[in-house]
Amino acid sequence: MLIRMANGLVSGGVMYYTLFGHKDAWANDPTMSFYDFAEADEMAQALPGIKIIENLNVEGDGLTMKGTPKHFEIHHFIGIKE
Repeated sequence: MLIRMANGLVSGGVMYYTLFGHKDAWANDPTMSFYDFAEADEMAQALPGIKIIENLNVEGDGLTMKGTPKHFEIHHFIGIKE
């Protein structure tokens, strides 16, 4: 999916995406994908023609959209098509 996004951008186009980390409360859900930050960053750096300008790992406690308490770990990435 990320490669298709990267390939779909024109020069100067921006992509933003997030990935779940292994410390996320939902990490045991076999229908979802989870990555450690080094893994996620390696994937980001390998995107064709994309220069990653921001990467951030955020972990903490919060609420789901339904208001249920949850521990989260989310990796955020912003890249620009060269």
